[in-house]
Amino acid sequence: MMSFVEDGSRPFDYVERLQDGPDGFEARIVRIAAGLPFDATVIMPLEAVPADTADAEPVGDHAVLHHATPDLAAAEDWVLAWANR
Repeated sequence: MMSFVEDGSRPFDYVERLQDGPDGFEARIVRIAAGLPFDATVIMPLEAVPADTADAEPVGDHAVLHHATPDLAAAEDWVLAWANR
């Protein structure tokens, strides 16, 4: 079962990572400082990205997607939506 695990080892205000996601799928949510939005990042194999996705940046054989939101729950929902595609 996928879940988010808080990572307190980073120098940011808040960091969590998705645990037990699909093979080849990584995700983290970072807030650099209090008062700033949460930045959700998804890294997934290029072949898993739907053709109609315009905002995926290719990096090697993976794609990177970002989404910023002021709400942690919304950031988690965005990550889970990508993980469940």
